[in-house]
Amino acid sequence: MSRKTMMQMALLMAAACQSLDGYPHSRGSYFDGQAARDKDFKVHDKDNDRQLRPFKVKGKTIMAYSKKDAIIRWKHQKKGSGQ
Repeated sequence: MSRKTMMQMALLMAAACQSLDGYPHSRGSYFDGQAARDKDFKVHDKDNDRQLRPFKVKGKTIMAYSKKDAIIRWKHQKKGSGQ
């Protein structure tokens, strides 16, 4: 190898060693910054916001979370009563 090539390799090695993992931004510092910015962020829990409401299915009032849920509950009631 020539002196020029050896010098270039040494400079590249020195540049690569300056960053922790060879990338300009390390993963840890990026995610640590995200956590610091979003510390007031809460995951919206939709299960706690659900409440039973009355729905009419085939003239019968059924308490359910949604119209689709009301239809399913109506079918189960119908099946269980032997009609």
